[in-house]
Amino acid sequence: MTQNEIDKLQKGINYAYYERSQLVAALSKLFPAFLERHPKSDTAWQDDWRWIVVIDLPTGQACWHIHDSDLHDFNHLCRKDENFYSWDGHTYEDTYKRLAALSVKTV
Repeated sequence: MTQNEIDKLQKGINYAYYERSQLVAALSKLFPAFLERHPKSDTAWQDDWRWIVVIDLPTGQACWHIHDSDLHDFNHLCRKDENFYSWDGHTYEDTYKRLAALSVKTV
């Protein structure tokens, strides 16, 4: 694979994350939400992916890590430091089940 092909693939991945970030930002304006910092003790996350958007949906908590380059889209949210960690233990599957369980009446 050439460097040009790799760069093109990376650009597509970055854009997909950007699109997801825009949807999460919109959700964070509709439901109670805040930003928190993923603990440094968990080394599975790169430093520029440690911000987490926490949204309290009527169907349960939903969280997404966002890249530092998208942080400006979340300036409307208050920020908690890494000593505040509120994750309720849900999985990615739980997040999307909770989103699917939303109805027009809950918005």
